[in-house]
Amino acid sequence: MKHFKIITALMLLSLNGCATKYNMIAKFDAQEFAPFAGNGSSSISGQAFLLTRGGELRYGAGKTVTLIPKTNYSSELWNASLKGFTIDYVEPEYIKFLKRTIADGSGNFEFTNLPAGEYFIECPVFWEAPTGPYGTMETYGSVLKYNLNLPKGEKLKLIMTD
Repeated sequence: MKHFKIITALMLLSLNGCATKYNMIAKFDAQEFAPFAGNGSSSISGQAFLLTRGGELRYGAGKTVTLIPKTNYSSELWNASLKGFTIDYVEPEYIKFLKRTIADGSGNFEFTNLPAGEYFIECPVFWEAPTGPYGTMETYGSVLKYNLNLPKGEKLKLIMTD
């Protein structure tokens, strides 16, 4: 029992060290986001999925697909997330410029009436599978992340996978 407590304590300490906090340098500038505020003539549709080691498809079914306008502020957030940092505070105004949709049962999604410009898009695709002799569940998958340029009037078809 003593060893169990020590191992548990060590695991908790290691987990706390995994989430490194990041302090933003860029300031939120509403003028940078202004071109993304209205409607446009472009659209993005696509499918989010991953392939398991065993060859099975795992779709982003029911997951939130987030479209993020690319600005100095969002770029810094994006790059910090790619490096595994956690962000303590995000400007509430920033959230207003994000577009979200829910992927259907096959991981399909669509954003319409978008202004032209550069965007980030992301969708989590995770699943659990049993491991070991005791049926312990382990989580697999990742957050699919893409950087894209959307020209005026473009109807972009995007396949999101690794």
